[in-house]
Amino acid sequence: MRLLIPLIFSLLMSVPTQAQNRANGQNTRASFAAAVDTVAPAVVNIFTTKRAKRRANNPLLDDPFFAQFFNQGRVPVRQRIERSLGSGVIVTEDGFAVTNNHVVKDATDIQIVFADGQERQAKIVNTDPKLDLAILKIEQNQGEKFPFATFADSDSLAVGDVALAIGNPFGMGQSVSMGIVSALDRGSVNLTQYSNFIQTDAAINPGNSGGALVDSTGAVIGINTAIFTKTGTTAGIGFAVPANIVQAVMRSILTTGRVSRPWLGAVGQDVTAQLATQLGLNAPQGVLLNEVLPNGPAALSGLEVGDVILTLDGRNVKDTRSLNQRIVSTPAMLGQQVPLNIWREGAQRTINIRFAAMPERRKSDQFKLSGHHPLAGATVEKLSPALNLELNLPLETQGIVIIEESRTQRRGFGLDLRRGDLLLEINGTTITSLREVQESLVSRRKGWRISYKRGNRTYKVIVG
Repeated sequence: MRLLIPLIFSLLMSVPTQAQNRANGQNTRASFAAAVDTVAPAVVNIFTTKRAKRRANNPLLDDPFFAQFFNQGRVPVRQRIERSLGSGVIVTEDGFAVTNNHVVKDATDIQIVFADGQERQAKIVNTDPKLDLAILKIEQNQGEKFPFATFADSDSLAVGDVALAIGNPFGMGQSVSMGIVSALDRGSVNLTQYSNFIQTDAAINPGNSGGALVDSTGAVIGINTAIFTKTGTTAGIGFAVPANIVQAVMRSILTTGRVSRPWLGAVGQDVTAQLATQLGLNAPQGVLLNEVLPNGPAALSGLEVGDVILTLDGRNVKDTRSLNQRIVSTPAMLGQQVPLNIWREGAQRTINIRFAAMPERRKSDQFKLSGHHPLAGATVEKLSPALNLELNLPLETQGIVIIEESRTQRRGFGLDLRRGDLLLEINGTTITSLREVQESLVSRRKGWRISYKRGNRTYKVIVG
């Protein structure tokens, strides 16, 4: 503490007082009030209501033997009302707003409170759980126009830029906190699959989720999403979804009604210093392709295994995360030809790629298993490129995987199957389709022989 006092004193002495400024004809002070005034009317508080179901708290009901006496496992449930709060940002004058998906997920009622205290109802237009974003439409009177925020180009941000977080912390009402952009392209925070986050030390607390992170001019550079904390309150490490990605999601939802993502149809790995030397590159930068899906956008454009992607649409590709971010956030990417600068066999060349929409997972490829067997209650799904990407499996992997395990049957039969486990064989039947899974589980047995793959290991178990 003794070391801090002289430092603080010297800093205070070096700052001109208001009286000195006025004496020098400078009746000004450092302030971001103009930036806040620009965006604050467009930042709203969000209050949601949801009905949560809770089963009667009886440990016997988790046992399949006792559960069968309670209407075949169906037991009375109690409903309770849950209320939560968050923030949002109006981005169009006709009342479309952006917030986090986790703020409005499962909400039966969404109430918007403006900075001036006015209240309105809102409905969900659509959501993007993978990026934790949601688009809302606020109830609008005829001819009414709402205050709205403008977006900045988040790709132009630099570490050290001023960042202001505006939202509704702890339900106290609209508040502003100031910090800087602490880091960019934060992708190792295990929040979503696609986004590289903006990290800031501007105070973000519960209730700030979905609010605006703005620059010194009041333009939105991101949507506040999460904090790193061990106490539930801010520790000076907050994360925001970059504005360019938010805009791409919003455009997709408002023009097509859903989230359509471009995809490469290939996967690769970061170029390390050792790889860069082996490949003849000057620096460890880019993505080395090690798998290209036949008939995917990459294959159709002429990309090959061993190519290194260096730039996309004129912008540097640092690693796999930055490549994914560029693909997700580049405007008007779908259906358009985009130049790729690649490294192949010791030389640079340019290839034009036409991105297609990522194949969607289909409900018809899923099935929830029922009956008296070790897999009862589990949900299985046929592998597809989209699911393979989610599970970090090779794009061409085929078969049936567990996407939701059954805890009750796991306890009853002692089978520990988890999400992502690939079923190989059940009682001598090789599993390649949903039909084969169902047929192999029809008859009752005293013993079940099940083979499955988890990661690089294959397990063969017998359960009864």
